[in-house]
Amino acid sequence: MQHEVGSFIRYQGLGAGEIVDIVERPFRGKPTRFLVIRFEHRDMQAQVPAEDEAVQQKIHPVLSARKLRSLLKRLEDGTAKILPRTWDHREELGKAQLTRGGPEEWVELLASYALAERQGVSILFADHELIDTALTLVAAELACAEGKPYAEMLAKLKERYTRASELVEPAGERAHFGSVKVGLAAASRS
Repeated sequence: MQHEVGSFIRYQGLGAGEIVDIVERPFRGKPTRFLVIRFEHRDMQAQVPAEDEAVQQKIHPVLSARKLRSLLKRLEDGTAKILPRTWDHREELGKAQLTRGGPEEWVELLASYALAERQGVSILFADHELIDTALTLVAAELACAEGKPYAEMLAKLKERYTRASELVEPAGERAHFGSVKVGLAAASRS
């Protein structure tokens, strides 16, 4: 993958950012090219050695805006995976999706939480931290793909998530994570 100043990339564990500079400096005793990546959503820059094999495995191109919009339909389709019942299992799964995954996994996590909320599941404060992180990562990818400001993309994505997570019908008895049925049709029948 060729890296140029002004191009957008996704760095595993950090999200999408723009290569704002390429500098050469000594690294492990030899001159090395470093990519200077600006992560607007984290308000930070990182310098990574461009030729390092471990770094190269963590750098991916951002998805196209079209692909991201297609993925985001998952928020409303009601077919997301059911999240584990216990918080420690949800946290483990969520953190793995957020740090090792990409937009597909981030949107899947959001879709799962939106489905749970639509069906009346009580979402813990700690669950909201996972949701917020996923929203941040997806919004950063969208901002890079569409060339729009991150704050604008985050606001739009939060609105979309809120609409997708609105309760379908009042739950008589609150569902819990492990027992949530998949799909809106299943929710309306119960």
